[in-house]
Amino acid sequence: MILPKTLETRLKPPELPPETDLRRGRYGPAAHRGQSSADQSASNYPVFAGLQLDDGTAGSVAAIGPRATTLRTTDHVDVVVPNANLLGAKLTNWTRDRASRRVRVPFTVAYGTDKEIVKQAALEAARSVPFTLPDEGDRKSQVWLTGFGDSALEFALIVWPSLDAVKRPGSMMAAYYWALDDALRKNGVEIPFPQHDLRIRGLFGREGDAAIDAVSGRNSDVPPNSSTHVPAKSANDAADDIAEGGAL
Repeated sequence: MILPKTLETRLKPPELPPETDLRRGRYGPAAHRGQSSADQSASNYPVFAGLQLDDGTAGSVAAIGPRATTLRTTDHVDVVVPNANLLGAKLTNWTRDRASRRVRVPFTVAYGTDKEIVKQAALEAARSVPFTLPDEGDRKSQVWLTGFGDSALEFALIVWPSLDAVKRPGSMMAAYYWALDDALRKNGVEIPFPQHDLRIRGLFGREGDAAIDAVSGRNSDVPPNSSTHVPAKSANDAADDIAEGGAL
């Protein structure tokens, strides 16, 4: 079976030795002897894992036909994709170079939580997941503060998982979230939920804080404690990553 040259180029990984064992038979013309043309189209190409289309469809290439390619998801669901879509749309191959990639695992904690405790707990979670690769050069686990949400501080755990884990993104993310929940609970870090503040404008003839003090029985004439605790400066992984010229 002759495949469109452009499609073959997009899906084909870096060249392997002719006798490398793959999904069915061997890679190369010798693998085709005694097989039908339909089998040849599948056996001539290994299972390409880590492919993701623009619409979010992701999986491994199970078969390549003259008009369509079959992607098999991690849930073992076969998705038939017209070859025109593969040729005309953006195609992301997370494992083309057979190496790991950096993964961001977002999570949130309550405002007022010590960032160093959050960092310690998140790195503990990363180390507890067996497929997290050890730190090496610019490939290391990190914790970034990424934003200030309506009800929480937004963080991201930055990890480099093994290639097998990258091929199964759903299971990979579930494993990291499970480990994060365990580690945050162990370190007493609160995972927040959406909440709203109620402001009382007037009560018993008083307004604002004076009205609240009247309800709680506090004396509003006593000035509040104005002392402010200034926490020690903490390491900022995201800034260090840029300064060190880490991976994009």
